Amino acid sequence: MRLDTIETGSKARVIRINRGARAEQQLMEMGIVPGVEVEMLAKHLLRGPIIIKLGNMRIALGRKLAGSIEVE
Repeated sequence: MRLDTIETGSKARVIRINRGARAEQQLMEMGIVPGVEVEMLAKHLLRGPIIIKLGNMRIALGRKLAGSIEVE
């Protein structure tokens, strides 16, 4: 499943990133790498970013980028 599809309050483990090297590098710099656990804090029903928690950080991601992150 993709990160943008999990419910608010749910936790998931990152499996892989299905985008180009540039997006992968950007996510890596934020700490979003395969194996880490993230929690969905908020997402708007229509458009706009999603907010995830990674450790003690809150990170806003665009829907398209979040949709490229495969989680379990």
